[in-house]
Amino acid sequence: MKSLTLLFLLVILIGGSSAQNASQREWKIFRKGVSEYQNGNYDLALQSFSLMLNKLPNSALTTANFLMLAKTNYKAGHYQTSLEQCSNFLNRFPKSAYRDDILLLAGNNYYRLNRIDAAVEQWLLAAKNADDPSLAKKAWQRALDAARFKLNRFALEKMEQTNGDAFVRTALSLMVAEKLWSDGKKNQARNKLNTTTLRGMPPQILAYAGRLKNLFSGKMVNEWHVALLLPLSGENAPLGRDFKQGVELAVAKYNKLHAKPIVLKTYDYKGQLIPALRHMRQIADDPNILFVFGPLENDITAACASVANYEGLTLISPTATEAAITQLSANSILLSPTLETRSRILATFAVDSLKLKRFAALTPLDDYFLRLEDNFKSTLLESGAEMAAEEWYIPGDQSFKKQFKILKRIGLKLSFADSVLLEQPLLTQHEIDSSYRAWQKDIREKMKESKTKIDSVDLEVTAFNGLFLPVYREDIGLMASQFAFANIKTQLLGNSDWYDLRELKKNRNYINGLIFVSDGYLNENDWNYRQFRNAFRDRFKSTPSRYALIAYDSFSYISAIFSDDASLSRRGISPAVVGLPDSQGLFRKFAIDQSRSNRAVNILKYMYDQLIPLQ
Repeated sequence: MKSLTLLFLLVILIGGSSAQNASQREWKIFRKGVSEYQNGNYDLALQSFSLMLNKLPNSALTTANFLMLAKTNYKAGHYQTSLEQCSNFLNRFPKSAYRDDILLLAGNNYYRLNRIDAAVEQWLLAAKNADDPSLAKKAWQRALDAARFKLNRFALEKMEQTNGDAFVRTALSLMVAEKLWSDGKKNQARNKLNTTTLRGMPPQILAYAGRLKNLFSGKMVNEWHVALLLPLSGENAPLGRDFKQGVELAVAKYNKLHAKPIVLKTYDYKGQLIPALRHMRQIADDPNILFVFGPLENDITAACASVANYEGLTLISPTATEAAITQLSANSILLSPTLETRSRILATFAVDSLKLKRFAALTPLDDYFLRLEDNFKSTLLESGAEMAAEEWYIPGDQSFKKQFKILKRIGLKLSFADSVLLEQPLLTQHEIDSSYRAWQKDIREKMKESKTKIDSVDLEVTAFNGLFLPVYREDIGLMASQFAFANIKTQLLGNSDWYDLRELKKNRNYINGLIFVSDGYLNENDWNYRQFRNAFRDRFKSTPSRYALIAYDSFSYISAIFSDDASLSRRGISPAVVGLPDSQGLFRKFAIDQSRSNRAVNILKYMYDQLIPLQ
């Protein structure tokens, strides 16, 4: 719940003068409860809200505490208790401004208790009573989805016969008509729709009835045409196939819920620039196509963005990370966080949250990785930290012994300098260097006299607070083992290629505690993900890859600009996407700002075979 404390302050202060009479003590307890709720400390939140209700039953904040108590019990998984509190609230405060919130929450509890019929009825009541249009839309959509996918026609008919609310009964009648149509009983569906009384019904009922009328009459409705520009043959064909399947599943879900469908037109650019540009011209010449979804590669996306800019066509890439692409076209949108965003947020997190100050880096000699490290370093310097040592390696190298040896040498010298400066803080760098050389000479002579041999591996280096280690995914095993062998004790920081659970588990003994930046995070136990995975398997007879998941998330997010009542042209696509609210998909988060790129990333920690989201 975003800015929950501020939300309740505003609602209560504006919604009723009685809240203005709340004492400072009451506000303190309430705010404490909200803070614990936000942080997921539900037991502590329950204590605060219960204290208010038990000790201060006549508080001006009683209804707000009651609502938050029921919400907290829901979050804690106490669905029956939360439901009882919702019922008690409605009996005690039937005219409360929070009535619609409570009805929505009651529906959620019924759903969790697998009482789908009661959930649908509560959600419909919430949609009817809500003053907040977004809450009304949410409740209405939940009721429609549950009726479509969780209830059969006979259950809906029984609910229609027994419910006493005209709004709910009318909605249920239309749901029965839709079920009849889905069951192949076309004439009965038409008759049911025609005999449903719509006079005096609100807009959502009338819009629903209108969509059913168009569906039952066979009337052609407008379509949303979208071009898929993907590499479906050539070297990147498996990648293109995964993206195509993810998009198709997202479109299928959208089209089930809307009378005005999305129609995909697929173009294969074979992973090559010239075919991609040729297809862009073809797409631009088709006035029905609203936007292009793709390409996937940075360089091809950049070239296509220039064509898109000339043609006034919006291009939306789910994977490109080059910030300059959005400068080539005012209509280009990047759904993957840019290189700059990833490195900046990781560096800021390392300094501000982890309190690290001195860093080292080992980077592949590749333009992307060099820029990643350069932006990481720039952010460190702006934050008052330092990049004390940098080393590089040629992509494809099998050994990094030389680079780690140099880093260790620098680290040992820094440790010596730190210890000397503690005793003599006014020493110059030249004096420190001279002292270090003298110390090294002395150590070598003592070792020679004692005939002692020390393996450099035995020397533990602790001078660096953090080591930035961006890698190619295929190098994880080599890099992890050699990092551990180097005996550099520091916080390991990485790029998104470290997100490979199989490789991480293979190397768990080497990189436990690794923190890395990622464009997403997948909780495989999440109910919504399992639903997606099962639907994908049913449709494509295979398990979805991460790329299919990214495609599904990305297109589901974009499709929010569409609706049966929306009116969009090519020129309106880019502003519509920029205007979308921040959203959390199954894997990827989306927060598109005025730069037309995604500023949302995840900071993940690998600890004891588990990935832990830190941000």
